[in-house]
Amino acid sequence: MTVELKRRLPSPSRRARAAGGGLRDTLVDAAVALIARKGTEGFSLREVARRARVSEAAPYGHFADREALLAAVAERGFVELAKQMLKNRAGSPAAAEALAQTVTGLFMQGLAPRR
Repeated sequence: MTVELKRRLPSPSRRARAAGGGLRDTLVDAAVALIARKGTEGFSLREVARRARVSEAAPYGHFADREALLAAVAERGFVELAKQMLKNRAGSPAAAEALAQTVTGLFMQGLAPRR
């Protein structure tokens, strides 16, 4: 009689399952927390996986590399910013315009060549 052993991979964190969120969202959450603590240069996919309580290979099922995860973090930030801008626009067109100009300025500053 042969016994087949199945390798058991860690599952997404309890928090992600309880909230109904997917692994991708859990990984982005972990990356956001690490970036807030260490900056964009201070984290790795391995550390994100550890914080999300998944295998070290799990992030690669959702992100090709570290830069792809950073892009997902940025995308989430822009989506949240857009929601806030729409909310402000509904309340005060002048405030929304001021916010839009500020964001545009910051964005253009980010595109400027580094010295």
